[in-house]
Amino acid sequence: QILATTMWCVVSQAQPTLDSGREVFLYDGRYSISAGSSQYRYPENYFGSKAAGLMLNKLYVNGADSSDSSIDWTRLPRDVWMHVYIETNFTFNDDINLFSRVATGGTSIGNVKGRIHSAAVWSRQIPLAEVVEMATGLNYVFEYLSSGIIHYFN
Repeated sequence: QILATTMWCVVSQAQPTLDSGREVFLYDGRYSISAGSSQYRYPENYFGSKAAGLMLNKLYVNGADSSDSSIDWTRLPRDVWMHVYIETNFTFNDDINLFSRVATGGTSIGNVKGRIHSAAVWSRQIPLAEVVEMATGLNYVFEYLSSGIIHYFN
């Protein structure tokens, strides 16, 4: 059961034009009810250019708590590496899309421009001190068997 996602990423300054109806998603865990459907099982599980879903419990950027909405898409650093921690307020076991798409009326027209490194999916909430340790890179080691890590992508 997924509770949190972490990753290092770079969001490129050169994004597609975000006119009305288009949105980019750094994190999208909504999961369509069926292929091609615009109905979602978890409609509030996302962080995108227009908003953060209500099912997101915490958002840390570079170890700083941004859950109070002080960080939105327009304030994310551009063209530099940043560490992102996203925590939901419920457990789920469906798909997660990172840097997933630019949507027009629910139709994918491309990917978010940028890079991802060291993405991990967790079955537990991660305390702020541990998130800060990940973000600063100070001797952090993923302990696969005891840490609650479900999967790690490098």
